[in-house]
Amino acid sequence: MQASLVEHTEPAAAPASAPDPTTATAAAAPAPAASALRADDVLRRALRSAMQIPQVGPEQPAPTPGPAPAPATTTHSPALRLLQHEREVRGLDTEAALLHHLCNATQPLVRSDLVLVFRRRHRSHQWACVAHSAVPDVDREAALVRALEGQLRTLHGRGDLARSAAHQLHDPLQDTDRATRHALADCSTPHAYWVPMPDRDGEIGAGMLCLRSQAHSPAEAVLLQRLGETYGHAWHALQRHPRLRLPPARALRLGLAALLAVVAAGLVPVQRNVMAPLEVAPRAPVLITAPLNGAVRSMLVAPNQAVKAGQPLVQFEDVQARNDAVLAQQRVAVAQARHATLGVQAFTDPSAREELATAYAELKLARLNLGYANDLLARSVVRSPADGVALYTDRRDWEGRAVQVGEELVQVAEPRDVRYRVEMNVNDVLALKPGAKVAVYMDNAPLGGHAARVASVAYTPRQRPGATESSYTVWAEPTDGHVPRIGGRGTARLYGDDVPLALQLLHRPWAALRQSLGY
Repeated sequence: MQASLVEHTEPAAAPASAPDPTTATAAAAPAPAASALRADDVLRRALRSAMQIPQVGPEQPAPTPGPAPAPATTTHSPALRLLQHEREVRGLDTEAALLHHLCNATQPLVRSDLVLVFRRRHRSHQWACVAHSAVPDVDREAALVRALEGQLRTLHGRGDLARSAAHQLHDPLQDTDRATRHALADCSTPHAYWVPMPDRDGEIGAGMLCLRSQAHSPAEAVLLQRLGETYGHAWHALQRHPRLRLPPARALRLGLAALLAVVAAGLVPVQRNVMAPLEVAPRAPVLITAPLNGAVRSMLVAPNQAVKAGQPLVQFEDVQARNDAVLAQQRVAVAQARHATLGVQAFTDPSAREELATAYAELKLARLNLGYANDLLARSVVRSPADGVALYTDRRDWEGRAVQVGEELVQVAEPRDVRYRVEMNVNDVLALKPGAKVAVYMDNAPLGGHAARVASVAYTPRQRPGATESSYTVWAEPTDGHVPRIGGRGTARLYGDDVPLALQLLHRPWAALRQSLGY
């Protein structure tokens, strides 16, 4: 295998004699050359030799009777240590604990000066060092770490990381840059052994790199492969969010099916509808306006109070009007006295007869002024023109307030003759027709809806007080016999023509996109 890390070929192992049953060592059993030796056979022979069980086969005679060898102890048997090691790996419950165990607990089984763990980023050729046996926290900017990551990236692109292999750090790839060559040349542990850690699906997403000053033996290589499989399986089991991997063909079919389902659902016809705020308003209220310029002294009825025709509603300040009426009455009295005096003198004084006509005109003018003053005084009290309820905001909003002639003060309306006033935003305008369906949801009864029909739609939009956008006023008539309270508020759902579901859902985003693009 070509590597960053050019692959180092182990020399063939010469055949050896049968192991001494009295010797308890971790040496591998006699085997043919490493190139022709299967991994399972090497591991089996290494474990059998470690457990001091001689191999019986056609090529080896059965052992002669003699004194039984001493059993291997748990402390010194590599086979038992391997089984105990795998048991410890199965007991780890976090990725951090697994990485720490991988870097620091493999020393009793396979002697290594340095163990580094690398992980491939999702769907890329980038490899990152995630654990280091020499330091608690990995420094990704270290020269050796960066050099090894670059070499692994190159090997992954060539497809050379799928199997275990020995490498020589002092002999890097030909296209390696100068900084990487210097970092690898300065490494005191040039013999490296790459061990991939496949997951359950066989995908290589991680691996460990064991560095030491001497080359690894074939038995150690087999043991490292076994450890890589063990740690890879455990690491995959500890993934918090395992990804669902599907074959590309099946994923493509599922994607096309989902796309067709979305398109089909988007073409389903639905009745287009919008939501808008509403208020209950009287159908034909009587508007009462200010009859004169002045200040409101008091509101004589409470809001929503039932009133009768002729009942006083508003009292204006009448000091000026009352004084004007008194002065006008005095002027009438003066004019009457002067006219009477001139009438008596006219019989004897010719000049008095000439002034009599002027005095009579002055008397008529004084009487007109008196009538006007009395009319203004009477208008200082505003009375109800019909039976109903008085509609206005609050007494404190009006008492002491100066008003002009014609300014609206109060509305008198029939409480059972009502309709809905809906403010439809200009961005949600529908092509409504008289008789279109309207669903009404009052704030005081959100679970119960009421039915209504569109009566009319305003021709031009207007901006409501306190609103930031203009809206069309839609008047709707109740059709289910429900009579809501005047002034009640809620939400109305207005229904228009049938449109595809996609247009109903994407209407506002599409309109915003068109406005931003100027299309």
